[in-house]
Amino acid sequence: MNQTGYRIKQRREELGYSTYQLAKLMNVNQSTISRYETGQTAKLTPTVVEKLSIALSTTPAYIMGWVNVPEAYEDEEDSQIINESIQLLRSLDKDKKRQVYHYIQEISSE
Repeated sequence: MNQTGYRIKQRREELGYSTYQLAKLMNVNQSTISRYETGQTAKLTPTVVEKLSIALSTTPAYIMGWVNVPEAYEDEEDSQIINESIQLLRSLDKDKKRQVYHYIQEISSE
């Protein structure tokens, strides 16, 4: 088991999830989760790491082993909002992304 697989399994168990439950959250097969945990999957794509971090209420940096604290998102609803917002942002052109960014800056300073 590699470090990333170990962290996935450790975090899953901390949250009390089975591999089946995590697979359902990520909309993948249970065997896929097992392959992530055992390191049988050579590389995890950024999209997979992002989905894992959201499902496990942590950050991509923690999953990848770049930080040692699983800085969890606030809650499940917060994680879902973040995930859906990222998906929507990706579909926008650069000008629209800038507009969204400026809007977020504006409402953050209120």
